[in-house]
Amino acid sequence: MFPNPSTGIFEIRFEEKNNTLSSVEVYNLEGRLLFEENALTKNMNIDLSNLNSGIYILKVQTFLNESEVYYTERIVISK
Repeated sequence: MFPNPSTGIFEIRFEEKNNTLSSVEVYNLEGRLLFEENALTKNMNIDLSNLNSGIYILKVQTFLNESEVYYTERIVISK
């Protein structure tokens, strides 16, 4: 996930050959879902520029060697 912090445009990229994105969710710190997108790709650009400056939680579901794997990361939007 980069760049982080960002003005709202992020790129998610996996270097592992057998890792494929399944879904991306972004939550505020209160736990409210603000963004959701499903995909079956190795890389994804997401546009969160409509969100206010602040800290958010990114949750990514992937498939790695046919197993579901979840990644969670803090992202920062700074305008």
